[in-house]
Parts: sequence; structure tokens; C-alpha cells
Amino acid sequence: MAYFTNELENVPVKIPKDYLLEQGATFKYTSENVAGKGYQHEPSELTLEGCNCTVLSCGPGCTCIKAYGPNYDDKGHLLTITSNSSLPYIKPIFECNGSCRCGDTCINRVVQNGIAIQLEAFMTENKGLGLRALQNIGKGQFVCEYAGEILGHSEAKSRTDVKTIDDMNYLLILKEHAGKETKITFIDPTYIGNVGRFINHSCNPNLEVFPVRVNNEIPRAALFAKYDISSREELCYSYHGDLEPTQNIQNSKPCYCGSDKCRKYLPHNLLAF
Repeated sequence: MAYFTNELENVPVKIPKDYLLEQGATFKYTSENVAGKGYQHEPSELTLEGCNCTVLSCGPGCTCIKAYGPNYDDKGHLLTITSNSSLPYIKPIFECNGSCRCGDTCINRVVQNGIAIQLEAFMTENKGLGLRALQNIGKGQFVCEYAGEILGHSEAKSRTDVKTIDDMNYLLILKEHAGKETKITFIDPTYIGNVGRFINHSCNPNLEVFPVRVNNEIPRAALFAKYDISSREELCYSYHGDLEPTQNIQNSKPCYCGSDKCRKYLPHNLLAF
């Protein structure tokens, strides 16, 4: 095993050496999103106003927290998961940002602080590389971001159109609905990305993707544990969220998630955009 994060993560991620030799020349590691072709904004730009809290960790009176309510409990675990909320929607998640006066250890700073657990990419039996943790993960705990190039619509479609059923497709399509409006963000870690690209699909996943905003309105795709996860258990999320995919079996890859809820084929309908 070797490390492939170029000291960009707080906790280095172990990657098989064979993968480094094969992909090292075509893949660049990044810990955060970067602007890709056709995207006109800078993902790291600071545009949001910050709070004036002068304490190390913000409380209920913080302007960042008051807007939509608290995001994390005192362990830094996502309340949307740990509270077992049955709301039909997910409230916006805004963390304190670079304009805020609170400290780096503020309870409202989680995703921006990066990976805090030991992760390892490993070779699975029939899915290529997968990702697992070398320690237990608590319900609602942040695992990692799914980071890469944020693409414009045309570029995202162009990259998808040239792929065959046998090609790897890392493009994540993050859809957010607010009233009648739908915001779509295309994140592709194929050439520039982080450890999120190693996470495989499962029809009964242990991770869930949540859009989290830090310095601006551009969402970051953050992966949190849906329940307690044991050390060395493969980390997976659903490529189609909680939606039932529309499948064309002739153009689908078989699913090897092994779940008792397995739909037998990988979802692909979200690529038709």
C-alpha cells in the first residue's frame, strides 16, 4: 500500500501501489472541488457573509446556525441522520465560513475540515477498487466529500455521451429541489478528484450524500454514515439516491453489491440529461 493524497488530506488515504503506477500519470488528486470546463464560477470563492461570534464554537445565536437551524450534534454528527427525522425534505446545510470569526474547531465546521478518519482503497472481488475505513464510524459521522471537477452542462453531457457500457463513469449528478426550481451540479473526479471516486454503489448503502455549503452557494457533495459502520466494512452509496431507477437492462451493467435489496443492475437513468 502507498499514500496517494499528496499531503492534501489531514489523514492520508492508503491506495494500492499497482493503482498508483497505472493511474498516476492521468489522475491528479484534489481534496476539494475545482472549476472544470464550462463552469464559470470558482468553487472556493468566498461570497457568503460570516457570523460575528467571538467564541471558539458557535451556539444557537450564531447567524449561520439561526438561518436553518443547527446542522451537527456535539460530536459533529449530522442531525438530519441522528435525529431520525421523517421530514419529506432536507433543510439546507450551511457551515460557518471563511468570513466567520469563530474558531476552526467550531461545531458548525465539519465538511470543510476534511477527512478525519482512516480510509483505505482496496481491491474488491468483482467491482474494481472500493473504499473502507480502518476504524468504526458512528451514525451521522462525516466520511469524505465526493470532490472533482465541477462541469458545465454541455461538458458533462459530452463526457457521458462518449462512454460505452464498459467504461468507468465517475460523474455525480447532484440534484436539489427548492419549490419549482431544480439546481443541478455535475461533479466529475475522472481526471481530478479525491477518494470519493473509489466508493462503489449499493442498493442498500451505508452512506448518504448531502449537499453542504461553506464559502458560497456552490454545493459540496458530502458523504455521511447512515448508521454505525464497522471497521473494514466497504463504504457504499446509492448512485440514484432513494429514487427507483428506470432501467433498460440491455444497456445496464450488472450490480454486484450483494445486498438483499439488490436490483441486479446498476442505475444509469440519471445520466440522461
